[in-house]
Amino acid sequence: MDGTTRSRAVLEAELEALRRRVAELERERETTAALLHGAPERREAPLLEQAPAVVWLTDRELTLLWWTGGSIHRFGSDPEDLLGTDLYAFLGTGDPQAPPIAAHRLALAGRTAAYELELDTAIFSAHVGPHHDSDGKIRGVIGVAIEITARVRAERELRAALDRVRTLSGLIPICMHCKSVRNDGGFWEQVETFVRDHSDARFSHAICPECMKQALDDGGAGS
Repeated sequence: MDGTTRSRAVLEAELEALRRRVAELERERETTAALLHGAPERREAPLLEQAPAVVWLTDRELTLLWWTGGSIHRFGSDPEDLLGTDLYAFLGTGDPQAPPIAAHRLALAGRTAAYELELDTAIFSAHVGPHHDSDGKIRGVIGVAIEITARVRAERELRAALDRVRTLSGLIPICMHCKSVRNDGGFWEQVETFVRDHSDARFSHAICPECMKQALDDGGAGS
């Protein structure tokens, strides 16, 4: 096989491995979600402290009152140091329309909302909703952010691998006379076949003006 091209079989094997990894990570995410959203007896603090997620509470001014979870270290600070910090300062933004801020404001209005948060070191899928007191009044926001870093990166790798399969790259050996192309197995085939097998492109056949003229000239010469 030409060293400048990658075997289609190798790429397809890579795709299958990435698909299995994405499916595995999705199952892990569903397990974590079931833990965090399940019955109260399944949401014990020791379990939350180990889960790849963060759970938090804010008051109506969006001040962080409490948080826990196995992914707190992703935020790069001692969890206790950030208690009492308002969400704007916590996220380093003053934009009320920033997705996390907008989602929390919706929660204060009695609605649930979701957003994705990407840090330098991690990616989270976050969900927030209103936190009610015993009288049913909204006293703040409760949120959960499940870490999906590995899954998102695996999906990105999968998309990149798909792009490599669909796109011709590298040096393609082509006959200077008949224009046939040598494939990864060392066999020569028509360029249409090679392109069809290595990309999403399809050919429709026509005849260019020069070839049309040549064909007419050849036909006239033979009559």
